[in-house]
Amino acid sequence: MEKMNTAKVSELNGLQGIFGFLRLISKSVDSKRLGEHLRWLGTEAEDPKVRKKVASYFAETRRIFYRLIQEAIANRELKAGLDAEDLAMTLEALVQGSIFQFGFLNEKNIERHLTNRISSVLQPYLITRPAITTK
Repeated sequence: MEKMNTAKVSELNGLQGIFGFLRLISKSVDSKRLGEHLRWLGTEAEDPKVRKKVASYFAETRRIFYRLIQEAIANRELKAGLDAEDLAMTLEALVQGSIFQFGFLNEKNIERHLTNRISSVLQPYLITRPAITTK
């Protein structure tokens, strides 16, 4: 979260906000050294300080997704009755797994990769179809 602009995050709203958040995440991890970072996380996973820092990042990501999902439901962009907490946990896990996956693929655009994964999960719950553009 350190690399993300918290003011920009707070401006995000609803369904478009979910994809705006993915854009911000993409910018924070789009690195030529992503493989090196993944390797470092693997070797440092047992360090309590590293685990606490990473867990804090994941929790913040979930909180942001939770807020955006609730807004999307209130805006009638996502179907009512969704378990926003569970979906936020799922999206957060999907983002983290997709970032890890991206490190091993021959793709060049992490924003598109994340957007495609999240779009697949949200598809059954959409009331409105977002206009999503990636670079």
